[in-house]
Amino acid sequence: MGPVNHRKDFNIRAHIFLCITGILFYRYLAWKCKHFHLSLRRFVEELEGIRFALVKEKTNSKVKLVVEEMSSKQARLFSQLDMGVYMGNR
Repeated sequence: MGPVNHRKDFNIRAHIFLCITGILFYRYLAWKCKHFHLSLRRFVEELEGIRFALVKEKTNSKVKLVVEEMSSKQARLFSQLDMGVYMGNR
């Protein structure tokens, strides 16, 4: 990410708040999955590899959010972080 040029005090404060919130969330996820013994870089790479797709059913034209095929490590991370809750298909 390149430099951010904010000139107004409010924009600077909002930017700092969002950066710190992002770092805290990132570290929380890493803490929650620390027993996987992954570096933070590898942890993010594994999460980035989890792919979702919208699938339209032929019978009733409903659209569902599904998870594409993932590795066993990605499946364990998906389960540990309880990501299925956010899919809305339960």
